[in-house]
Amino acid sequence: ADPSFGYAGYYAEFNEQAPFSFAIWARPPRVDTANYRCPVGNFSGWAVAQTSGWYVYQTPGTTSSSTFAFITASGTWITYTGVTPGNWYHLVGTYDGTNCSFYVNGTLVGTQAAPAYLANSTAGSYNAFGIGQRGDASQFFDGNLDEFAYYTNALTAAQVLTHYEVGTNSFR
Repeated sequence: ADPSFGYAGYYAEFNEQAPFSFAIWARPPRVDTANYRCPVGNFSGWAVAQTSGWYVYQTPGTTSSSTFAFITASGTWITYTGVTPGNWYHLVGTYDGTNCSFYVNGTLVGTQAAPAYLANSTAGSYNAFGIGQRGDASQFFDGNLDEFAYYTNALTAAQVLTHYEVGTNSFR
């Protein structure tokens, strides 16, 4: 399948050194043994002077070993193992100013201290926002994506679960 993606560009609201959350529904069509795929990202890329931002990967592997991972450029890496092709996943990442947390389908996968998290606070080509790709226009996601949301606060576990439940109970 050909990847579809949206490149929103740089937004100061997505690049503050402050609490935030993102949520997106993702449906991978397959597991790839060689390539990383990115359903959403706000990442500068490794080849710039100020590596910063965050993104989600579907990692290479088999059905039993492929993961979704919430990653910050400063080294936070929280993973959910067992990605099944064709299933929808509600992916939520939060940053409360100190810690990053990753939720899949309303359940907390893990929390890590992120004291070195760095958001890029100046416009330029550093942290453009991408849906269906990383912010540096690479690692395309070739599955389905829906209902992206960005919040300027860290959602609570109860809010994440409510969003997931509302999403799974609102299909017609």
